[in-house]
Amino acid sequence: MGTIQVLVDTGLRIALQPPKLRNLQAVMVLLAVLPLFLVLSLATGNLFLLDWMSLLAGWGNWLPSGLEVQAIASNNAWSVMLWAAIMVAEVLVAVAIGSAVLQHQLRNGVVAAGVRETVARRRRPERHAASKFPTKCGNPAFGCAAPRTTPA
Repeated sequence: MGTIQVLVDTGLRIALQPPKLRNLQAVMVLLAVLPLFLVLSLATGNLFLLDWMSLLAGWGNWLPSGLEVQAIASNNAWSVMLWAAIMVAEVLVAVAIGSAVLQHQLRNGVVAAGVRETVARRRRPERHAASKFPTKCGNPAFGCAAPRTTPA
């Protein structure tokens, strides 16, 4: 799941401008509340969510979490090791594919596109520490004016 999050986040950061990305994140936050309401509905005695469980396809049993449940529910050590080995292999394949896709996404490098990175910075003029204090030395290296000459 973490691999999918990294791939989606990186792909969106590369494809979208920062204002559009912020808008998309705001919409996702609003949509993330809907599953929370579904789960909270179980506490009120509304069990329609449990009726959906029978509609899930068999492919859910082959996800890492489904393989883990099958390993825990096994009745002998051989089947536990078999289900655990399948789960580990599936996770390793998913991470390898995710790593390859991430390397492809970042093949041109990461471009800074945030607010701080896009501001044109002006170079400040260099100031010497001695230039803060007026002196009569006549040395321009110390921030003093050229030597005064008295009219003859």
